Amino acid sequence: MAEEGILGFVGFFSIVVAVFVLFFKLYYTIKERDLRIIVLSVFLGLVTYFVHGAMNDFLDTDKAAVPFWGFIAVLVAIDLQYGKGGSELGKEAATSVSDTPAA
Repeated sequence: MAEEGILGFVGFFSIVVAVFVLFFKLYYTIKERDLRIIVLSVFLGLVTYFVHGAMNDFLDTDKAAVPFWGFIAVLVAIDLQYGKGGSELGKEAATSVSDTPAA
């Protein structure tokens, strides 16, 4: 907060809250074990950054910011693919597209 100010703190804290909400939503809606392990691993990687970032924030360093935003992107991509209706919906949509005859 000393470097970013109140608005920077509020912005970063809102990102942290959004990541926690997204994780719990994904973890409890996804039924596939392998995908749940991926979501949990990505979340734990982000938690380690949050704990470390409380003392030393490296988001302004481009080499350290890439994994942070990459982990968030993985959670968002999984949410977009499997978040609406669970993974079964994603499989049904994929099979219905592949079953259609080519024109």
